[in-house]
Amino acid sequence: MSNHIIISKELEHKLRCNWNKLTEGNNYLVPETHDDMKLLGPFPYFHVGRVMVYAKDDIKNVVLECAELLWKELGPDLFSKDTIVEIIRNEIRDHFSADDKKSFDWHLKKIITDIKSKDNRRQYVQVVSGLELEDVKEIEYGCWRLIHFTVDKAREFAAGDSGSTEWQSDVKKFLKKHCVGKTCLLVENRGDKVQASIRANHITNYVVNTLRYFICVHSAQSGYPHEVGIFVGLPYYQKTGPFSFNLDVRQSTMHFGSDHYRQKYKLNSENLKIMREYWHAETLWSLVEKSTCTDLEDSIVTAITWLGDAHQEANDNVAYVKYWTALEALVTAHCQDKITARLKTCIPILIEHSSDEVPSKTNVGKAYALRGQIIHGGLNIQVTRTDINRVCTWTYQCIATCLHLSTLGFKTKAQVEKEAHRIDMSKKSKPK
Repeated sequence: MSNHIIISKELEHKLRCNWNKLTEGNNYLVPETHDDMKLLGPFPYFHVGRVMVYAKDDIKNVVLECAELLWKELGPDLFSKDTIVEIIRNEIRDHFSADDKKSFDWHLKKIITDIKSKDNRRQYVQVVSGLELEDVKEIEYGCWRLIHFTVDKAREFAAGDSGSTEWQSDVKKFLKKHCVGKTCLLVENRGDKVQASIRANHITNYVVNTLRYFICVHSAQSGYPHEVGIFVGLPYYQKTGPFSFNLDVRQSTMHFGSDHYRQKYKLNSENLKIMREYWHAETLWSLVEKSTCTDLEDSIVTAITWLGDAHQEANDNVAYVKYWTALEALVTAHCQDKITARLKTCIPILIEHSSDEVPSKTNVGKAYALRGQIIHGGLNIQVTRTDINRVCTWTYQCIATCLHLSTLGFKTKAQVEKEAHRIDMSKKSKPK
């Protein structure tokens, strides 16, 4: 094999043993009668010319095992298992199709070469609705950029395409229709089509969720942090709801938009500077690309994800539960004992670091009890706008404190909880 394709001897040995099974003709079925076709179904494992070939279940499992081994060694972040399975399956087909049989080493080299050929640099563009860049040209960090998409940018993408002039024109028209004049997030990564897309969506959602968090912090003085919303994809008012027909008066209704009005957020250079200097923006953004995060950093990423999910949720009851899921992930997920008591202790202490309006343990307990009522009898319970904005506020305040603690060297949720209990006990011991 060529020098630039290197796999471990252990993996090569396992693949060699499995290849013998995969190229044994007795492990495959070829339908000969109409009844065989009905039994085997319309989806062969591969074709050899016009012949449909079906693999036995144990052979399919061997292919999956080989794909798993190659996936782990060549790069889980770069390739999907489905991509590798397809390449192995095609190589088995080529083995049976060829008149002159090739060696295992020849096939292995070709499999690895085909897998690596799927690893390409890719750039993904997603519209972020509800977010406007005022006097900011772009925000860039790591592998992503947030920009105001212009006609020139559409021309740049179209001109960079290797397709025909007609195809380049179609690309430009598509981008003009869907992206020009909007705020867009550009994510650059690499890998096969499936895995790179999954990774790009993960990064896109995380970045947008961090922006939702910053919006919550910025709108804190309004008392309505849940009311300002940004979305990945088309603006909510361009989305259609269900078509309805009034059977009594024989009238049709076409529903557009969302039930809840969401105020747009304008991000200017002053707010961006504050986000970076005081709200640990770059520390937060860095977590999505870190190969290894601490336990506390993992919990912050999880909490940001749930806060972002709650912030875009149209159903208030569901959003309320999601905010509490973020809080639980942040401070109590490492232990399932006495969750209510621990939340009642930790939340006020964490909030005290970022706000003068500290809830009492009683208030936290009542709010968490409402979460339980929603889960167990949700259709009969309706949260108020005050309820949802209150728990939204607690969530971003606790995230802000934990993010700050992570920059001070805290590494686990247990450390954060231990410190909260220490502060709580010291308060109780003070003379009144």
